Amino acid sequence: INGNIIDIFDLAEPSDYGKMIDMVFASDSTLAASAVWGNEWNALPPKAVIIDTLGNILNQKVLLDNNWMAHTNKTFDAKLMFFTNKYEESNEQFDAYLFKLNQDLEDDTFYTFPFQYDTLCPYPIASDTIVQDDCDLIVNIEEEDEEMGRDGDEERMVLYTNPASDHINCRLQVADCRSSLLIYDMFGRKQEEIQIPKGRKEIQFDVSGYPSGIYIAILQSEQEILDRKKFVVK
Repeated sequence: INGNIIDIFDLAEPSDYGKMIDMVFASDSTLAASAVWGNEWNALPPKAVIIDTLGNILNQKVLLDNNWMAHTNKTFDAKLMFFTNKYEESNEQFDAYLFKLNQDLEDDTFYTFPFQYDTLCPYPIASDTIVQDDCDLIVNIEEEDEEMGRDGDEERMVLYTNPASDHINCRLQVADCRSSLLIYDMFGRKQEEIQIPKGRKEIQFDVSGYPSGIYIAILQSEQEILDRKKFVVK
């Protein structure tokens, strides 16, 4: 704590090139960072790494086939965010990428398919397009077909009225089995879990105490996720 060097460790075999930036404590005994090492022919691309306090590389993952290091940060729920970019020669511009990983460097999301965040602005987004005032971001959300659910089946859940300020009605089409409705905000924090009795075809849940914003309702049985829908609280 006085800034004295206690010991020095080699993270990798001595090589021509080595660099690490934005190291953060992932836990009390591990650190996360973006690093690159090796000789010129095999150093790139940079990797997200987890190391212990003895200098051992516990895990590593290539995020992009690029030349640029990633800025690293830890979220409130101990997940890891890596922000990097890639130069696209076709349009001579940089594309930015943000990865959210768990501490095993696995993709972390409550979705089961890739998606684009629509909460990168400081205010809720209720449509696919943002006026470029102080946000400078255009969001193109690829929604699932409104008439179809997962795997091409008819949708299992319909939410109305949406947007809402006091309550949301939820019409269900599920088999005669136990199910539940989980509500998440767009940061992945669970707001509520509602148990649905067998045979129930419609429920209503109160959103009057929710902060304004976009939420995800996930309908699931004991075995699988049946459907998911967005709704907006205004």
